[in-house]
Amino acid sequence: MAKDPQIKKLMIEETRKILEEKGNVTIKDIAERCYVNIASVNYYFGSKENLIFLVLSEVLNEIKQNIFKLVEQKKGEDVEVFLQEVITVIYNFSVEHVGILRYLFMADGMKEGQLFEFVRSFFLDPEFVSMVYTNLGKQLNTDDQKLLQVKYVIIFSSFFMPLFIQIIQPTSHDEEQIEMFRDPDFKNRFIEQLLKILV
Repeated sequence: MAKDPQIKKLMIEETRKILEEKGNVTIKDIAERCYVNIASVNYYFGSKENLIFLVLSEVLNEIKQNIFKLVEQKKGEDVEVFLQEVITVIYNFSVEHVGILRYLFMADGMKEGQLFEFVRSFFLDPEFVSMVYTNLGKQLNTDDQKLLQVKYVIIFSSFFMPLFIQIIQPTSHDEEQIEMFRDPDFKNRFIEQLLKILV
């Protein structure tokens, strides 16, 4: 029996939605959401881990493509405007994908090595890293690679504490939650203070 590309696409889309909603996913969740039997996950993807890897790769490629496009659009802009736009894209990505980030940073994502893939994609992808350092260097008027690495790590790491606060919160809306990371005023002040460190 030939594999139906529409079912495969649906399983990827629904797995992504479930991860966004719950921060975790089971084969049963996927089967129920896609109206297929449990064996379909292995039939189409070999394993649940392979399916999740595809979903995570898709999400990471989206953020990287958004950054690539932004860099192209903002060439020649003032350094603060440029960095503010880049940081805003990363910030919005973090808020919009809390479920996937919860999966990555909690036990399942770490156990399956997907957290490493997430970090690797931002630090070891030669095309992406070269683009970041080249454009950051132009904006900051420096070719000091160590300084550029430090600035990039500051940008990357500055999101971990607010993200961690969001990730560890209960998923039930009945329980009290800390919403600072989703607060627009917090976002603006966060970016403003981060720019003071970077520029």
